[in-house]
Amino acid sequence: MVAQGMYMGLNDEAVQDLSVAGQRIVGGPAPSLDAALEALARGQAAALHEELVRLDWRPSPDLVAKVLARAIEGVLIGSGKARWTLSWTGPATLLDAAGKKVDVDEFAARLAADPTQVAGAREWFARTGVSLLPRVGTPVS
Repeated sequence: MVAQGMYMGLNDEAVQDLSVAGQRIVGGPAPSLDAALEALARGQAAALHEELVRLDWRPSPDLVAKVLARAIEGVLIGSGKARWTLSWTGPATLLDAAGKKVDVDEFAARLAADPTQVAGAREWFARTGVSLLPRVGTPVS
């Protein structure tokens, strides 16, 4: 229940909305996180920000980075590379398969700020088996 609740509360909307925003900017047959990365690669972070605001996100200087971080967590979860875990001493924690804490905030901030980082990020996602293409259903166990 914790994993499902955390995913639905933090990650699902970010994955969906960032995917839609990316498709609106770069086109494509379906919304995908890859489309959002393509928008970033093209230097269109401001356009992503505008589209996210149209999708009811609150404007902020770091909006794209924040939504991107939650979306990256979402695709990691969907690919079985991470999972929300209950902690009895604090908030739920996102852990990788080895039990290490996953923190993608800095990674997402670099991607949002620097279009040259996108190619390397795409390679990393592909190498680790994380799909950026559209998915069906909620990938939480």
